[in-house]
Amino acid sequence: DVLVLADILEHTREPQMCLQSLLRRHLQSGMRVIISLPNVAPLYVRLSLLAGRFRYADRGILDRTHLRFLTWQAGLALCHVCGIKVDEVGATPVPLPLIHPLFGSRQPLAPLHALNAWLASAFKTLLAYQMIMYGTYTGDEYPNDAKSGQD
Repeated sequence: DVLVLADILEHTREPQMCLQSLLRRHLQSGMRVIISLPNVAPLYVRLSLLAGRFRYADRGILDRTHLRFLTWQAGLALCHVCGIKVDEVGATPVPLPLIHPLFGSRQPLAPLHALNAWLASAFKTLLAYQMIMYGTYTGDEYPNDAKSGQD
């Protein structure tokens, strides 16, 4: 009895309304929720913005099908207003093996990908590719909170 939303909410026009509807429909208070969202503010996106570049892509954080972009704080706020008590947060690194096979398991650049993963976990807001929130649905919603979870 876990609701898993893996890379879903950023594709919706109203993530808060979508999440609230799914929670009400499929969970009871005390049940678990796992949500993964792309982190719109990793270092390479920040540097691109400083250089005046914002380029959509066919996949990844700036995927052209994303309708909403969220930071760590916005993702946590979204969970809060929807009645999810976040117990743990995780981070995924930039998927270097998808960029080049030499970063894959047992390949020459695999240690760099391992370092990349460690750094993403240590410096989540700055280096994580995706944010993963593990929480418990409380059944309480806070629709009047000033922060709706959307940047």
